[in-house]
Amino acid sequence: MPNSSKLSNRKGNIPLPADLETDGKALVIEPGRGTRALGVLDAWEHRTLFQFLVGRDLKGRYRGTALGWLWILVRPVLEMLTYLLVFGYIIGLRTADIPYPLHIYSGLVAWLFFSGCVIGAAGSLTANRSLMSKVYFPRLIVPMVSVGTGIVDLLVAGILVVILAALYQVNPGWNIVALPAFLLLLVLFTLGIGLLLAAESVDRPDLLLAAPVALRVWMYLSPIAYPVSLVPERYRELYLLNPFAVIIEGLRSSFAGLPYPSRESLLYVSMLTVLLFLLGLWRFRRTEQRMIDYL
Repeated sequence: MPNSSKLSNRKGNIPLPADLETDGKALVIEPGRGTRALGVLDAWEHRTLFQFLVGRDLKGRYRGTALGWLWILVRPVLEMLTYLLVFGYIIGLRTADIPYPLHIYSGLVAWLFFSGCVIGAAGSLTANRSLMSKVYFPRLIVPMVSVGTGIVDLLVAGILVVILAALYQVNPGWNIVALPAFLLLLVLFTLGIGLLLAAESVDRPDLLLAAPVALRVWMYLSPIAYPVSLVPERYRELYLLNPFAVIIEGLRSSFAGLPYPSRESLLYVSMLTVLLFLLGLWRFRRTEQRMIDYL
């Protein structure tokens, strides 16, 4: 049995395999206590399984395709060209501080990571129901795999951000040192939202249908195709309550040498991100004991 599990003798309502039976009583696996209560240490101890599942998902996603791993770059590039056509040439949007193609592509790369990981994590429990019903491992690994594969896509697609910045002679200066911090914010924020949706979808499967619609609205409320400067000044503070808007602006500031978002906005987003991450871990852990029965 895993070190994190506490075994107690209780009358089992659901029959378990014979090797888990003791004198007619079932051994029930319960969440750990103390530092293990949120399941992070359990997941770390099973990191080899996590790496295997991430590799399996990446290989399975592109197996049999003509372009293979190039799809990681092709998808955001095609979306960027579509946005350039609609917003750049038809509507006529422009950005003053950063070349418009770089503005769009950098926002799309971050958004595709966020939306893809959230949708993947939300549906991961249902997709892996068969695996979870057959073998014990920390269930936290299941939604984390979606984020792990998304990180690989993000890093590969980010190579083109560097190339575009070099082509447009964009010099980040010392701002580049803050890039890892904003990437960490993006990953933790994404994982927190994904864990919450995964946990809540156990009891409320309608969330899996509503999530793509909500994310589409969220995308248009974020500065992906347009700059924050286009938002009327009187609504700017309200607009920046959108944490993803602040994260995107922080990422652009880091690699393009632009002014950072305000200190208040950064503090607000950092605190909200940590809160959502911890809340997601706690809610997922609370649901873990009964999720296999509902799935």
